[in-house]
Amino acid sequence: MRRFCRQCGAALVSICNRCENVNDFEDKFCGNCGAVLTAPLSQEHLFSSKALGDSKLPRQYNPNEIDELLSLRATVRQEQAAAEKLTQEDLDSLFK
Repeated sequence: MRRFCRQCGAALVSICNRCENVNDFEDKFCGNCGAVLTAPLSQEHLFSSKALGDSKLPRQYNPNEIDELLSLRATVRQEQAAAEKLTQEDLDSLFK
């Protein structure tokens, strides 16, 4: 199931006005308190810390953070490849 809009990236969820539970966009009633769900809330409310606090929505990263994460992943993979070539003797010599 798609969790974000293909066009704008907005979360496809509905927040309950009564208990602020995060519900699927198509839900008519809150899964937590049973309240009738109204029209989707504003973009600001969807991404507020209170609305997202207990949800399982992934964090949205900006382009700089994505570049940094990809760089870190590449570094970890390079280090992992190098570490797999080490023998027990190589490791022992590091701590002498």
